[in-house]
Amino acid sequence: MAASTRTRNRSALVGVVLVAALLWPLWGVAPGVDAHAVVISTSPPAGAQLDDAPSEVSVTFNEAVEIGDDSITVVDAEGVVTSAPASISGTTMSATIDLPDDGWYAVSWWAISADGHPVSGAWTFRVGEGDDAEPEGLTERALAASRTSDLTRWSYYLFQWASALSTVVLVGTVFVAALNRSLDRLVPLALGAAATAAVTSVVAAWLNGPYASVGGTPFDGPASDHHLARAALVAVVAGVVWLTRPRADRPEPDRPVLARGAPVILAAGALAVPVMAGHASSDGDLAVATVSAHLVIAGAWLGAIPALLVHVPRRDDSAQALLARFSRAATWLLAGTALLGVGAVMLLTGGLTNASQSWGWALFAKVALLGVAVTAGAWNRWNVLPHLSRLERPQATVALRVEALALVAIVAASIALTHNGPPTPAMADRGPVVIDTALDDELRIQVIVDPARVGTNDLHIFLLDEAGMPAVASEVTATLGSDELAIPPIDQALTNLGAGHYSTRTTDLGASGTWELVVQVRPDSFSLAELTEEIEIRP
Repeated sequence: MAASTRTRNRSALVGVVLVAALLWPLWGVAPGVDAHAVVISTSPPAGAQLDDAPSEVSVTFNEAVEIGDDSITVVDAEGVVTSAPASISGTTMSATIDLPDDGWYAVSWWAISADGHPVSGAWTFRVGEGDDAEPEGLTERALAASRTSDLTRWSYYLFQWASALSTVVLVGTVFVAALNRSLDRLVPLALGAAATAAVTSVVAAWLNGPYASVGGTPFDGPASDHHLARAALVAVVAGVVWLTRPRADRPEPDRPVLARGAPVILAAGALAVPVMAGHASSDGDLAVATVSAHLVIAGAWLGAIPALLVHVPRRDDSAQALLARFSRAATWLLAGTALLGVGAVMLLTGGLTNASQSWGWALFAKVALLGVAVTAGAWNRWNVLPHLSRLERPQATVALRVEALALVAIVAASIALTHNGPPTPAMADRGPVVIDTALDDELRIQVIVDPARVGTNDLHIFLLDEAGMPAVASEVTATLGSDELAIPPIDQALTNLGAGHYSTRTTDLGASGTWELVVQVRPDSFSLAELTEEIEIRP
């Protein structure tokens, strides 16, 4: 009994120590910027009231983007489209317009970031005389022209997740087969995972076009080719597994090294290939290699759980020998997963304090789930493995089932990381300061300080509701100060440009160092929300 208690405590301790060690660097993750392209300015400005109609509208981003002919759409109060095809010059996207009448107009836009993810938005302006407030529903009608439907977006997420999960299971299954030097009992699992991965990858490739842009062509999205490459690779893995499977007339005494290694290499490639269309692709070859290696090693570790659930319930000598071999290998796989994961985070963020809040929480969830899997694995090693032949089936497999559930959730967290990316180091080092965070359950704030260098800077504040639409506030104030530089808070004279956009051009950032930005928002006369954020001003 004492020995059982000690091993139980040791399993729990391993999980707690690992989670603490991996989460400690994340504790200071602060709300930062996302890797997706950020709008720096629009012309005309949001909410502008103009005497004369402009000849073009434009959107300027912090990085180069990809666009289509319909990337900019201008809609009048009646819903009539009046814009010409969009063009791009540097980081500015524009379209010529010929506005026949005075009144309110809404501009909607979409583009593809350098990391392959779509971004979109809308703003309004008025020409000539008219109501001070924009017509109800004008922005919503414009956004409908630039944003893909919720059904398309969530369908793509679902098939992307299913493709990743089934590919992870395939990697782990062929890894266990290589470790065991046999495909015995694993052929149906390997073929099922490969078939699921192939089908869901093809569907994801089909959906990536409509997901990336309204009216996008199926199989023509920025990541479509990578999904199709995954489908092709897993199909080849399935072919190799089928050709080398044990049969009654060919028992499989010892498979050749090539027959054992080829499926592992091909499946690893299938798991890693979409990395070339993700955030790492915009951060260089080292980031791509590090993230790919992290995914493959983690996939071999966690993806092996279903294969172990095939063998371990037998509770015989061969199952015990396989579990022992995998337990030893898992120690190294875990170390590789952790080290490469930390390296990937640093390469993608340039420092954890630059990571966005949504990305930080997704990373926090993933590491916590990995801690659950490690705790279950430690339980297997010290409580199950020594007594496998004497345990009932539920006792022998309960920890593996916990790991299997953790695997499903970890893949979901990984997809969340894919769609809520950190900034690139280049953006953190040279771009404007961009803050995007929730003030409360109903109000979100986006702040841009551009160029975040000593001298004249533009301060933009955008208020959004829970649906991402412009929000109205009765009062918005902002101050800039620096304890480090002994500069007291300086009030900023904000101009309300309409549509939840407040702006000023300030010359108060006269020295480099750490400054404190405080924004107070009064949604109404009875409530107050406040954002306090430290920002770095470069020389």
